[in-house]
Amino acid sequence: MIVAGNSAVLVALVLSKNRKSRMNFFIMHLAIADLTVGVINVLTDIIWRTTVAFYADNIACKLIKYLQALVTYSSTYVLVALSVDRYDAIAHPMNFSTSCK
Repeated sequence: MIVAGNSAVLVALVLSKNRKSRMNFFIMHLAIADLTVGVINVLTDIIWRTTVAFYADNIACKLIKYLQALVTYSSTYVLVALSVDRYDAIAHPMNFSTSCK
């Protein structure tokens, strides 16, 4: 459901006529971050719980653990950036630009 939902959001954003808006930019990056969380975190967790043991070498284990932390933080930081942008739009409406550069 994670992959299908975020893929649908990305397709809708690509097909949208208003692709240059700032909110579409943040929504697209949030969908990408959530998609990677679904693929990397959830999928590897399902595989490990199904197989019970990890059959790859130590480097693969460290790489997967690093990627799991990376995508979790990236999703969180996209939400923080979105919140800062919305705060700026509300606190300083006259200085706010609606176009994405």
